[in-house]
Amino acid sequence: MEQTHRLGAVVSAAGRSSRMGDFKPLLPVGGLPLLETAIRALQAGGAEQIWVVTGHRAAELRPLLERTGAREVYNPAYADADMFASVRLGLRAAAGCGRILFLPGDVALFRPHTVRAMAARQADLVLPRCRGETGHPVLLGAACAGYVLDYGGPGGLRGALAHVPGRREILDVPDPGILLDADTPGDYRALLDYAAGRAVPDRAGCLEILAWYGTPAGVIAHCEAVADTALALCAAVNRAGGRLDPRLVQAGALLHDVAKGAPCHDRAGEALLRELDCPAVAALVGAHMALPPGGEDLLDERALVYYADKVTQGTRRVTLEERFARSGRRFGDDPAALAAAGERRRSALRVERNLRALGLV
Repeated sequence: MEQTHRLGAVVSAAGRSSRMGDFKPLLPVGGLPLLETAIRALQAGGAEQIWVVTGHRAAELRPLLERTGAREVYNPAYADADMFASVRLGLRAAAGCGRILFLPGDVALFRPHTVRAMAARQADLVLPRCRGETGHPVLLGAACAGYVLDYGGPGGLRGALAHVPGRREILDVPDPGILLDADTPGDYRALLDYAAGRAVPDRAGCLEILAWYGTPAGVIAHCEAVADTALALCAAVNRAGGRLDPRLVQAGALLHDVAKGAPCHDRAGEALLRELDCPAVAALVGAHMALPPGGEDLLDERALVYYADKVTQGTRRVTLEERFARSGRRFGDDPAALAAAGERRRSALRVERNLRALGLV
């Protein structure tokens, strides 16, 4: 079959889900079945055509495949074959693609950004890695896929991938979703817990993003200090009757300077976090240099991260007068920059007055 430069994907969903005790492809996560979540993530990441290998309860999956545009490859021997047989069926169906992603159908919470990052690499085999472990999807070039199809040694797909010729690359990604499946009820509960908070990373997840992006250690220390201040303010506002989200405050503060050093680092950081499917955090990061009109009058998560950043110099808590005292010296020859610094100071003072009115500073 003539090969193209298309990026294809093969998803294995033929098994009987015996360890799970329920039919994994149709288990709900975030309002969608697991299999549909995986297909949508592949499509958002750039997969142009997706083949799903079915077997057990195949008829129940066909409406899902129809609405997502995925193609079915039926494995009639699903009851007696292992997953490697389904892998091969899928790879044969996708043989016209220049590169092919593969994943089990219960690995659904990887980020589309991970797929795009993998597709940008030129290796024959690309394996994503997070927290020191490789996961799914894996990306196979055409020659690598051909080797897997011809492989007759032990270990199934894992054994084949361990011996493929050509260049392999381990790609570090800030994406714990590549490691999560639903093999057992406990795995499924962990997957649901992760799904519930995926768009707002916890502290460990934020630090992973900072390390992955290459944010300097001094900047990370500043972000941690800002987070400590912002969380203390959040707790105080909530004790006074507020209903702010401390996890969002923490994530926005920890990641506000993720792109420090880049031109317009606030906008660069916002764009990065939107790419990582963290829109609420992105909004905080994008506002940490300039609150939207009227934003200083709302004691919301954006205002607290903004203010906490302005009263933190390096890792030290300072007053607004101390923080902005250098503006005249730094920007004296740049009227536009001096005016912007003045506007930041005025916004911070408005937030501070609102906090003081509640007796919180």
